[in-house]
Amino acid sequence: MASVETVETKSTWSVTLVVRRIADGGVVRTVALPYGSRGEWPYGALVWTSDGILASNQSGSVTAAGATVLVRQSVMTDEAPITGIFPVPSSTDLFVTFTKAGSTCLSPWVPAAAPVAILCGKLGDVTPLGNGRVLLQFSESDGLHALVADTTTRTVTVLPESPGLQQLYLVGLVADSATTVLVPDFANKMWWRWEVVTNTVEAAPLPEGAKAAISW
Repeated sequence: MASVETVETKSTWSVTLVVRRIADGGVVRTVALPYGSRGEWPYGALVWTSDGILASNQSGSVTAAGATVLVRQSVMTDEAPITGIFPVPSSTDLFVTFTKAGSTCLSPWVPAAAPVAILCGKLGDVTPLGNGRVLLQFSESDGLHALVADTTTRTVTVLPESPGLQQLYLVGLVADSATTVLVPDFANKMWWRWEVVTNTVEAAPLPEGAKAAISW
């Protein structure tokens, strides 16, 4: 078992990727990463993969090495620019977003290969659910919409706005299962469980004292 971290050294404007053993904290490997511009912090997301460690910023604005680098052992390669990394709960699968012709596109992540877009448009939040399903939000002139993309069958289902969620901003969604997400209702200090296949909603209060939910 190991942990991974990035260390910023402002005196030299550099970033180092550090892999440590969890058992004793000993350093297994260090790799120097491109920094980009002075003051720019390019590595807000780190994801383990079978091919190495993906180090990426989520905004896609980094000037160094595109937006994402893949570190294999001590070798760093420049991958196609990626604007977001989205791990699937209880899975090793990853989905990524990238820009193409002014649109944001969703794709399964394949190392060192041109991404194959599942869907392109004005995509907002991306919430992988498992079993090949991904919940997406996208904006149009008439407002915010949601859809479910089945990446196995390559089908897309636009979700009618559920009556229980009409007054909520669909921000901060958390995968609850392969077909459900938790939607925060900040005004009422609670969560709603949204079943995206049947498009139904039920109350899902968190335990007393809980302030957030995460997929694990």
